[in-house]
Amino acid sequence: SGLSLTRSSLSALCLGGGLHAQQGVLPSPSIWAQPSSEIPRGQPVTIVCQGPAGAETFRLEKEGSALHKDVRNPQHETQARFPIPAVGEDTARRYRCLYNKDGTWSDRSKELQLVVTAGPPHPHTEDSSSHIPTVCGAHG
Repeated sequence: SGLSLTRSSLSALCLGGGLHAQQGVLPSPSIWAQPSSEIPRGQPVTIVCQGPAGAETFRLEKEGSALHKDVRNPQHETQARFPIPAVGEDTARRYRCLYNKDGTWSDRSKELQLVVTAGPPHPHTEDSSSHIPTVCGAHG
């Protein structure tokens, strides 16, 4: 039984090697958020997907479903930007991106977890008003 196990392992190994040798296996792109992956509620964020030179189309997925229209890339830039004008509960999700080159889709990127933090402090709280004289003094 040890012999048949070795034989099946060998055929699986050959199969795996053959898949990698085929043309069309594209490296997965990088993904990150600007200015950060932790954004105060209501603030904008841009998700950036970076692939190799020659990528024709980029796609951003939010937890498995396509979020934006695919971004065509006629200039063959190496990255696509997906702006989110204001983050909220519905945007605090896991994102991945992929790209298409020569009619083949790449592997998906690593997961980017977008975190929505509490919004900026309210301007009328005691804490922020105590800073006003200092700011005025610095400018005067």
